[in-house]
Amino acid sequence: MIGIRGRDGAFAEYVRVPIANLHRVPDSVSDEAAVFVEPLAAAMRILEQVAMRAGDRVAVVGDGKLGLLVARVLVRHGCEVIVVGRHPRKLGIAQRFGARTAAPGELAAKSVPWVVEATGSPGGLADAIALVRFGPAIAALEDRSVDPTPLVDHVVPLGDAVRAIELARAPGVLKVLIDAR
Repeated sequence: MIGIRGRDGAFAEYVRVPIANLHRVPDSVSDEAAVFVEPLAAAMRILEQVAMRAGDRVAVVGDGKLGLLVARVLVRHGCEVIVVGRHPRKLGIAQRFGARTAAPGELAAKSVPWVVEATGSPGGLADAIALVRFGPAIAALEDRSVDPTPLVDHVVPLGDAVRAIELARAPGVLKVLIDAR
């Protein structure tokens, strides 16, 4: 949460962090590669959070840096990865490390057991939901047997996004939504 809660981010003139947050990067790792430590760690965390196995079919929605790192990690794990994106150059990178690629709308609805949403956009989330076969979760929301709305502490209009960030910093806040509609 450094740079988000209670501390300046890395664009500050000085950054003070707990020593536990510092990691030595070997000299053999270039600075150009080292800047990807945090997003690569986030991509690798997916495999700690869910039980994907080699051979599983996974769609990664988004062909930006995070999406490509996630796809690379999953290909390395042995998954059959399809990167869904809009940028030929970025999709070409995914193909070079063994992922298949598709444009939005090319994959059949409910066609994959795993989807990683890496666009950060409402449209990307909608695309991901349309692709994934996690019917039980959607059914639980639809029949209201699971109601996650008590987890939403604030809904803030897009024009007040800075206030939303401030609200999210407050201790005990679960979820702050920014309404971009």
